[in-house]
Amino acid sequence: MRASLLAWLAALALGLTSAQSATSPELSFRSNSAPPRLSDREVVAPTPARWTAPVGYSDENRMVGVGGGVVVTLWQDTLIGRDFVTGRVLWKKYGYGEGFAVSDEYVAALARTGELLVADVKTGRERWRRKAALSVSDLRWLGGLLTFWGVPFGGEQPRLIGLEGPTGRPRWLSAPGDRLVGREGDLLLTQRQTVSGTPPGFTAWDVASGQRRWRVDAVAYLGRSGNRLDFQRAPERVPLTGGVGTLNLLAVQARSGEEKPWTLRLNFPEVKTLQGASASQVKLGAECAWVGVWANKWSDALQLVGCQRRDGSGPGRQVGTRGMGGARWLGGPLGGRLWFTNGECCVWTGKAANVLTPTFTPHGPGERLSRFDLTGGRAVVASTDGQVLVYHPDRLQTPPYGTVPLVVSRHVTRSRAFGPSVIYQGHLLVQGEGEVQVFPTR
Repeated sequence: MRASLLAWLAALALGLTSAQSATSPELSFRSNSAPPRLSDREVVAPTPARWTAPVGYSDENRMVGVGGGVVVTLWQDTLIGRDFVTGRVLWKKYGYGEGFAVSDEYVAALARTGELLVADVKTGRERWRRKAALSVSDLRWLGGLLTFWGVPFGGEQPRLIGLEGPTGRPRWLSAPGDRLVGREGDLLLTQRQTVSGTPPGFTAWDVASGQRRWRVDAVAYLGRSGNRLDFQRAPERVPLTGGVGTLNLLAVQARSGEEKPWTLRLNFPEVKTLQGASASQVKLGAECAWVGVWANKWSDALQLVGCQRRDGSGPGRQVGTRGMGGARWLGGPLGGRLWFTNGECCVWTGKAANVLTPTFTPHGPGERLSRFDLTGGRAVVASTDGQVLVYHPDRLQTPPYGTVPLVVSRHVTRSRAFGPSVIYQGHLLVQGEGEVQVFPTR
C-alpha cells in the first residue's frame, strides 16, 4: 500500500474517474478507499444537491469533464453536456466509449466506430470527425492542441500524437515510448523512455511546427520562468553528508536550447547526525528551491521540507514533519503554504517555521480521508462515509476550535471513492461512484 501511495503522490494525479479539463483542481490527493462508516457527527447542516446525474464508473478511463461552464458526462454510450450550475442538458451525442477530454472550448471523444470527434463544448456542434490513428487513448487538451497516446497509421509502436484542435490537422509526433510532461508556452515537453545505457532526459517540441527544438539529459523538470526552463541533473536523490550536499541543476534557453549548468548548496543541520540522509523532490520557486529531506536515501520517512535560497545565501524557512505519522509532501508552496498528508486521516499545511496548521480532517471521528482537492480558493475533503466538507483555508472556526479551518458547507453522498471536485460560480461539483452531483457552496 505504501509503495503504491508513494507512486501516486509522485505523479500528483488528478484522479482515475475524471476527465482532464481546464478547471482541474490546483492540488489533489486520492487515498485508498475503505468501507464506508456512518457517523452522527454534524459539523454544519448538510446542503442538498442542486442536481444529480448518473455517470459510468471506471478505474482506468475518464467519465466526467468540466470546461467552459459545462459538465460533460458519459452514461452508458451517451455523451451529455450540461450547464454546470443548473444541470440543464445542452446537448447529447450517442455511440461513444470510455475516455474523453474537455477544454474551455472543445470536447474530444472516441466513438465506438474508432473515429475521433471534436465538438464545441457549449453547443455540441461538431468541428470534425475522423479516424486519427490505429488506436487512441489518454486524450488531453493543452491549449488548442489535442494530444493522445496511439499507434499512428503505418506504425507499430505507440507514440504521443498532437493534433490541431479546431481542425484535426496533424501537428506533432513523439519518439516511441515518450511520456507527456506538459505544455510550456510555445513548447511541448516529453520525457524520454530510459533504457539500458541511455540517460534520462527531456525533449522540447515546437508547438507551431511540430519539430523537435532541443533535448537535454536530466532527471526532473522544475519549471519555466520567462525564456528559461530549469531541470535537475543527476542524482535524483542527493546524499547529505553532515547535513550538507550539492544539488546539480541546469538552465536551458527555451528558443535556442543553450544549456547553463548551475549548482545549489544544500545545508540542513537538522539531519547532520543522520547517516545516509538525503534530499529530493525539488520544487523551484522565485526565491527558493524547496527540498524534501529524508532520513536516508531508501527511507520514506520525511524529516522536513526546507527552502534553500537560490542566491546562495543559505537556508530559509523550514517545516518539520516528524511526529506527523508518516507524512508525505503533497506540494506547494501553493496558496502561501506547503501541503502534507499521512494518506489516512488528515491534510496539514505549513505556513510558518516548524509549524503545521491547520488540519483538514474528514467528517466524523475515526473516518478515513478518501480525497482532497484545492479548488476555487477552498479545500474540499471527501471521507469514506460519503460526506464531503468544504473548508475555507484562511478562516478559522470560533473557539473552542480556534485552530481548525472553518467549514463553510457539508454535503452527503452515497459514494466512498471520489474523482476531483471543482468549484465554479459558487457551486461544488462532486464526482462519486456512479453519479455526479452539484451543490451550492460558499
